[in-house]
Amino acid sequence: GQAIAGAFNVTFSATGYVTKTVSATLDNGVLTLLDVQLESIPAYAFSGQTVKATDGTPIAGAKVFLLSSQSEYTAVTDGSGNFNFPGVFGGDYSLYAGAWGYVTEEVTNLTIGSGTVPPVIELTRGYYDDFILDFNWTKTATATTGAWTRGEPIGTTNGNSQSNPEFDI
Repeated sequence: GQAIAGAFNVTFSATGYVTKTVSATLDNGVLTLLDVQLESIPAYAFSGQTVKATDGTPIAGAKVFLLSSQSEYTAVTDGSGNFNFPGVFGGDYSLYAGAWGYVTEEVTNLTIGSGTVPPVIELTRGYYDDFILDFNWTKTATATTGAWTRGEPIGTTNGNSQSNPEFDI
C-alpha cells in the first residue's frame, strides 16, 4: 500500500538469487501484482587450509567463518588443517579463521567463483578473541546479576545519540 499513487521502484531479493529492481505503477485501492523472475546465483565448492605461520604445519580444529551480505557458512578444519564448504553462492565474502592459542585472521574482499584459488590461512601463535568465532568459552559465576553471555548486542540510545552499538564485529 502507498498513500500516493505513482511509479515506484520495487526491489526483490532472496538468498541465492541476484537482486532485481523493477518499476511498478501503483494506484490507490488497487492490488498490483508483479511477476518477477530472479536469476539464481551459481554455487561452488570452496576449500582452503589453516597452517601455523611459523613453519606451515597444519592446524586441526580451527574454526572458519565465511560471511557475505546474504549468506554465512561455518566449518572446522580436519586433521590436515583443511576446510571445505561444498556449496557456496558465488560472490564477495569475508573469511575469518582462528583457533584457541592463535590470533584470528581475516581475509577481506574474497570473491568466490569458478576460478577461486583455495586460500592458505597462516595463523600466528597468541591469545585473541573478538568473539566472531565460537571458541567454546564457558562461564562460571556466583553473582546473581551481571554474568557474561555470548550473543548479539542490544543497541541502546540516549536521546538521538547511540550509547551502545547494536552490532558487534
